Amino acid sequence: MIRGIGPIYAKKLVRAFRDAVFNVIEQEPGRLREVTGIGPKRAERIVAGRAEQKVIREIMLFLHSNGVGTSRAVRIYKTYGADAVQLISENPYRLARDIRGIGFRTADQIAAKLGIEKTALIRVRAGIAYALTEAMDEGHCGLPTEELISLTQTLLEVPAELVETALGHELEAGAVIADDLEGRRCVFLAGFTELSGRLPKGSRRSRSEGRPGR
Repeated sequence: MIRGIGPIYAKKLVRAFRDAVFNVIEQEPGRLREVTGIGPKRAERIVAGRAEQKVIREIMLFLHSNGVGTSRAVRIYKTYGADAVQLISENPYRLARDIRGIGFRTADQIAAKLGIEKTALIRVRAGIAYALTEAMDEGHCGLPTEELISLTQTLLEVPAELVETALGHELEAGAVIADDLEGRRCVFLAGFTELSGRLPKGSRRSRSEGRPGR
């Protein structure tokens, strides 16, 4: 059912245009007014509803082809709207940040289907947050820089040098925060420090503008 068409008008349209009804809506919308009871405003709603329906269908096909189930696909569409395909194609790892129920591993599987390499910087940058989240699940509020690099390297199976580069970008972007804690440079998720309202006791906040350890 297209938004803007109830069962009565749906029958009228099918009776008037038969199998060509969708072609009329898409290619000759002016003909909709040939149907009794359909004026300019209702015709506009019908055309807009069909366009929305097509967009949703294309998004669902794209998501299903990349291993996303229907319930998650609906949440993704509600979050991103008509831009869903473009946004996910550009950065599938944003799903782990924006969509409830989708974590890094799921986003990583989608990224692989889209052809994103394991060593892609966009993947490693997302892996920084994933590693910190894993550490938080173990009771840590952050990690010393060297431990974070090592954990990310292990989880993502990428070189340490690439993790260092990715961490530098995340620090510059403000996605993570670097602080001195008991003489060691530690890294925390920016969202954690915002939610907690403060950093661990004994830390000295210093958002880095360069590479780790600088």
